Amino acid sequence: SSVSGEYTTRLTGGGHVYFTPSELHFSIVCPNSMLPDDLADSYRKNNLPIASALREIGIKAEAGRTSVKVDGKTLVVSAQAKRNKATLHHGTILANINLRFFEDVLGATAEEKKYLQEVTFLKDLERNYAHKIDALCVKIIECVSEGNYFLGELTDEEFSSAKKLYDNVYRNKKIIHSGEKEAGICIVAGLLKEYGDYLASNTSTIN
Repeated sequence: SSVSGEYTTRLTGGGHVYFTPSELHFSIVCPNSMLPDDLADSYRKNNLPIASALREIGIKAEAGRTSVKVDGKTLVVSAQAKRNKATLHHGTILANINLRFFEDVLGATAEEKKYLQEVTFLKDLERNYAHKIDALCVKIIECVSEGNYFLGELTDEEFSSAKKLYDNVYRNKKIIHSGEKEAGICIVAGLLKEYGDYLASNTSTIN
């Protein structure tokens, strides 16, 4: 593809993901003790407040096994990784992606193309969705906070560690290229030349 952009890899694995500025991303970090041992139940616990937040703005969302669905189609994709005593749960609320472009950029397999037909986007569910993004962010924070989570900032030490990981791993093309597709390649739309500044301004528990 002639599309330019930055790319990275993600800890939680999975297939290719294409991010645009329209998508809304969130991350939840918590002790393993806060989540059920069963993986599907663990996903569901963290996806339930996201579904509730979407319903608050008029979208009839329901938490599925590992995602959030509307009328049987996936609106929110999510993933989890457990390390030592903590769990990272992150997800993307799909907003406005041209599916054909999505397929071309990712070089999607036949199986992935079939999956893409089973997703839906905010643009298809709410004509004025762009005007509700701020309200949705507020509702996500409110609904997630009801589950004993809170919106927090990284400490200086945590930020320094994250920056080292970013520099040494997540922008290291040798490491990214050494992985298979299933290792989780994320393509970020646009040329984010000042990505360090971008990282510095997006260090909340929920972005």
